[in-house]
Amino acid sequence: MGNNRNTQAKQNNKVVHLYEEATQQAVKIPRTLNWRKVTALLAGILLIGLSGGQLLQTLQASQENQAAYEAARASHQVAVEKNRKTQEEYQRVQSPDYLAEIARRDYYYSKPNEIIFEIGENITHNE
Repeated sequence: MGNNRNTQAKQNNKVVHLYEEATQQAVKIPRTLNWRKVTALLAGILLIGLSGGQLLQTLQASQENQAAYEAARASHQVAVEKNRKTQEEYQRVQSPDYLAEIARRDYYYSKPNEIIFEIGENITHNE
């Protein structure tokens, strides 16, 4: 029986020793870092940072280009409208009747044997 107890105690000690060894290995933190992994991680972070900066610069340039495009488009619309009005005025000036109307209205030219009287247009009657 004594021999049996000794054998059982040795087996228990062996089990306890294996358990302690397994827990120490599971918790053990490696003392040496894998420099390749650290270097790759830092290089990846650096690349992401650089590409993010480039992306922001590209986005800002795109917004500036969009604003310039909108300003040019508005300027073009103003120029088109001014051109349309100028063409209409040109077409009217080609008419002798229109030129006569302008001459009579602005410069008080008259036809032969005609007298022009200026009558106020803004006269109101108080009743």
